[in-house]
Amino acid sequence: MEKYPPRPCLALAVGVIGHRPNRLPAGQEKLTAIASEFTAVLTALGREVVATHNKYAEYFSGQQPSIAAISALAEGADRLGAQAVIGLQQTARQDIAVGFHLDVPLPFSVDVYKEDFKTEESKSEFDSLLGQARSVLVLPGERGRQHDPQGGSTLQENRSYEDTGLTLLNQSDLVLAVWDGEAGSGRGGTKDLLDVAARSGTPIIHIDAKCERPARILWNGLDRFPSAPSAVGDLPAQDLGDALPDLIDKLLRPPESEGDIERLHLKSYYAKRLWLHNFGLAFPMLMALLEVRERRHTDWQPPRPETLAADLVKFDRSEPPNAKLQETSALATAFGWSDAWGVWLAQVFRSAFVMNFSLAAFAVVVAAASLVWTDIAESVAAAAKLGHNAEMAKELAWHKLPFVLIELVLILSVVAVTRAGYVNGWHHRWIESREVAERLRMAFPLWALGLRPTAFPVEEPAWTGWYTRAIVRQQGMRPATLDAAGLQQGRATLRSLLSDQCGYNRSTEKRMEKMEKRLELIGAVLFSLTLLALIVFCLIVLVDHPPGARISFAVTGIAAGFPALGTATFGIRVIGDFDGIARRSRRTYEVLQRIIDAIDSEDPPSLSALRARARAASDIMLGDVSSWRLAAESRTLAIPG
Repeated sequence: MEKYPPRPCLALAVGVIGHRPNRLPAGQEKLTAIASEFTAVLTALGREVVATHNKYAEYFSGQQPSIAAISALAEGADRLGAQAVIGLQQTARQDIAVGFHLDVPLPFSVDVYKEDFKTEESKSEFDSLLGQARSVLVLPGERGRQHDPQGGSTLQENRSYEDTGLTLLNQSDLVLAVWDGEAGSGRGGTKDLLDVAARSGTPIIHIDAKCERPARILWNGLDRFPSAPSAVGDLPAQDLGDALPDLIDKLLRPPESEGDIERLHLKSYYAKRLWLHNFGLAFPMLMALLEVRERRHTDWQPPRPETLAADLVKFDRSEPPNAKLQETSALATAFGWSDAWGVWLAQVFRSAFVMNFSLAAFAVVVAAASLVWTDIAESVAAAAKLGHNAEMAKELAWHKLPFVLIELVLILSVVAVTRAGYVNGWHHRWIESREVAERLRMAFPLWALGLRPTAFPVEEPAWTGWYTRAIVRQQGMRPATLDAAGLQQGRATLRSLLSDQCGYNRSTEKRMEKMEKRLELIGAVLFSLTLLALIVFCLIVLVDHPPGARISFAVTGIAAGFPALGTATFGIRVIGDFDGIARRSRRTYEVLQRIIDAIDSEDPPSLSALRARARAASDIMLGDVSSWRLAAESRTLAIPG
C-alpha cells in the first residue's frame, strides 16, 4: 500500500453520437471527410490533454493520461468515431502521449443488437470494434411491438436507444456529435440527446454532417454571462481551435479559488502520511467513562486504508461475467484512504476539543483548590501578629507556587493542542476527508449500475468534488451485462450498502444521544451542587454561625471549580454537536430505510427504478454530509474563553 493518498490519473471521457447512414452524406468522399474530422478532433483533444497534464502535473499521478471515447457502435457516426479511436490507439504518436480507449454501452444484448445491422459486413465490423473495446455495458433494452406514433422504431426500442444515449451522456465529460443541424427523427435521436447535453451544460464539439463548416464548439460556457439553454440551438458557437484549450483546461484543472485555498488543501491531502497509531484518545476515553461505548482496539490502532477499501468491495454482490469492484481499483483505493483519514482526524479533532475544555476547567479547579489546600488564614494571621509582612508575602508565594505551575502546564497544554490543530489543519482536513469518503462511497453503487455521480457542469468549485470526479473518470465505465440476473445483483449491491449505512446511522444516533444526555446531566449536577453549597453557606451565615476561613475558602473553590467543570461539559456538547448528529442520523436512517423498502417492493427490479433509488440515496447521503459540514465548519478548535 502507498504511504500517501492516491493521486488520480488524468482521464477524459468523450461521448460519440450522431446520425445513422440515412442522414449522412451519400458520397464516400464526404464520409471520409467526416472520418478525418473525427481523427483531427481526437488528436487535438489528445494534445490539449497532454498540455493540461503537464501544466498541472503535481495534482495527478505519473500515469499516462487517457481519453475514453464512448460509442454505441451503431452504423454511421458511432462507428466512424470508434474507428478513429482505434486508429489512434494503434498509431504510435510521439506528440500525443495519451492512451486512447473505446467504451461501449449497448441497448440490447449483442445478438439482439446485431439485428439492427442487415449485412454480414456490418455485423463483422461491429464484432471487430466490440472486441477492441475496453469496456462493454449491456443494458436491459427490449424489442417491442407497439409502434411509435412519431415514426421510426417501436416505442420500446426507442426507449432502449434513449436509455443508452442517456447513459452515454452521463458517462461523458464532453460530447463529439455528427449532426446535420436539422430536427430530430424520434426519441433518443441525435437532436434529442444534444438538447439534453445543452440543458445539462455538457460541452458539445459539433462535426457538421453536411461537411459545410469546420468543427466547432457549442457551449453556454463560452458566454461571459451564460444563460440556461433549452435546446442545442440556443448555444453559442466558437471555432474549435480558439475555444478548445480553454475548455479542456476548465474540464480538468483543479479548482481555482481566492487565495488558492482549494489547491493548497488538495496538496495538503496528498502530502500527509497516515500514522499507524492515533494518540487522540481523550474522546474514546470520555465515551468509555460515560458508558456510551467501550474502548476499542481501533481507538489506538485505527483501520488502514487497504482494510477500508476491502470493506467497500465486500458490498459488491456481482457475479461473473460482470466485473466486480477490486480492492486495488481507483475507486476503492481512493475511498480507503479518504475514509481512513476521516476516521483518524475525527478522533483527533474530537479528542482535542475534549482536552481543551477539560484542561481549561481543571486549571480553574486547581486555582480554587489552592485556597483550601492549607489553612492560609492561620498563616496570614500569625505573620501579621508578629508584624512579619515579608514573611507573610513569602508564605503566600510559596503556598501558591505549586498550583501556579500546575495551572501553567494546563494552560500551555491547551495552547499547544490548539496550535497543533491549527498548524495541521485537523478541523478542515477532517471535514474534507469525510466528504470525499461519502462521495466515493455513493459513487460505487452508481458505478455498479452504469452511472457516474451528479457533478457540476464542467468545473467543480471545491477540491473534494474535483478529486471525486477525477477518481470516477479514472475508474471508467463498468463492464457488465445488466440483464435480469445483472439487475438482481445490482439491487443486492445497492441494498447491502444502504443496509450498512442504516445500521451505522442507527448506532450513531443512539451513541450521540447518550453523549448529549449524560454530558447535560453532569453539567446540571455540577451547577446544582454549586447552588446547594452557596445556599447552605448563606444559611449558616444568616443563623449567626460564621464558618471558619477554610470553609469560606472551600465554598469559594466550589463556586469557581464546579461551574468551570459544568461549562466544560457544555462546551464539549456545543462543539461536538452530539444532539445535531443524532437528529441528522435519525433522519438519514429513516429516509434510507424507505428507499430500501422501495427497492424490496420492486420485483423484478428495473434499471430505471434502481438508478432512481441509487440517485435518491446518493442525494440523501450527500445532503446529510452537507448539513453536517455546515454545522461543523463553525465549530473550530479554539482556546476556551
